[in-house]
Amino acid sequence: MKNNFNLILLALISILISCAKKDPGTSTGNPLVNLSMTSSNSVATVATNFYNKLFSLLIPTTQAKLPPSLMSDSQANSITISSFWVSLGEIELKANEAAEASESENAETSFAGPYNIDMLSDTPSNFTTGRIPLSSFRRLKYKFKKILSLPDSAPTGALNKAVYISGSVNGKPFIFSSSSEIEMSIAGSNAVVAEDSTTILIQVQIANLIRKINFSAVTAVTTTDINEGNRLTSGTVICPQIDTSLTDVYNCVLKGLSTEANLGKDVNKDGSLDNDEPSVK
Repeated sequence: MKNNFNLILLALISILISCAKKDPGTSTGNPLVNLSMTSSNSVATVATNFYNKLFSLLIPTTQAKLPPSLMSDSQANSITISSFWVSLGEIELKANEAAEASESENAETSFAGPYNIDMLSDTPSNFTTGRIPLSSFRRLKYKFKKILSLPDSAPTGALNKAVYISGSVNGKPFIFSSSSEIEMSIAGSNAVVAEDSTTILIQVQIANLIRKINFSAVTAVTTTDINEGNRLTSGTVICPQIDTSLTDVYNCVLKGLSTEANLGKDVNKDGSLDNDEPSVK
């Protein structure tokens, strides 16, 4: 009897895993999609627990995979992040990985902001819903926008900032902010099929971003407000895995928000882009 139960349980697990990995297929017409954004831990930093994964297959939940409370930078400095806000202006989904002069109207779709997003929210921020004319996408282009009306849960320092991050390096507090309304993109060679009633998730892997930057300059200065006017420049390149030409913390973080982000479908609606879910990278 016990052996029969185990066989039935194993068969059920196999069916659930197979269904979870299956891409639901193509969409007919203009699919209605949800756009969400979150920060996430990285599989390179935090291991996946099999039983937690199995539980999410049995009972799907929407839970952002937040970064670990304590992370390390490229020099093993201890980093904590206590607040992380971004504001996005116009957002465009593109069919092509690279910008092309011949890109037709049917090869892109756009959503108007601004969207103020708490990247450390317990659940991903579902900031807009709409129909798109794309059958698939490979790139998302967006423009940062200053937060002009402060959300109730946002820190006061986020006002008039497009990006606001607070945390510490080896226990020393710092604040990173940017008021620059610049364009950025997330792109990859994989085409992700656009489908009706699916969630398109923008996921910034902040643990990966942190471990690719040397934050030692924060501990060596008195003023630890990092912004356009105080970029914390070093004499050497401090984020070669992000950009081999950058020597300041400000630009390393700003560019890392793009290079360490991914775009895809949250098929199982667990608030994270898992390895077996379609993504552009």
